[in-house]
Amino acid sequence: MTTTITKQKQEVRVIKVTYTPATPAFFTKEQCVEKICAGIDIPVELIKSVTRKREICLPRQILMYIIRQHYFAVSLASIGELFSTPERLIHHDTVIHSCKVIEEGLDERFGSKLVREWYGKMYSIVAVDFENNKVNHSLKVKQ
Repeated sequence: MTTTITKQKQEVRVIKVTYTPATPAFFTKEQCVEKICAGIDIPVELIKSVTRKREICLPRQILMYIIRQHYFAVSLASIGELFSTPERLIHHDTVIHSCKVIEEGLDERFGSKLVREWYGKMYSIVAVDFENNKVNHSLKVKQ
């Protein structure tokens, strides 16, 4: 009995691995600001204004916090640019301060009830959009 050995072609596939940033693909940070401002009945222009009134300043800080938490591929400087106007520039240190104030306000034991109420109200407006446009934070394999 004779045996024949045949070589089979081995198929080699090259797999490209890319990292997908956490920014939702169809929901930009600008759209996030516009949608939240419409939901809380505060015009975007007023959020970007120079005023330091608590009813404007707190939502502005919460917006910066929400964008920082859900768009972590976005730099602090670009978040500041989003809220800047020709008469007032917002730098990265202002964004850091805003995020720190909101984090402290959200603390269950020592935080502010007002901050938690505003955050809950504002986040609920865009929570569905973040969930629907959720992007996998891990490495994706493309073939």
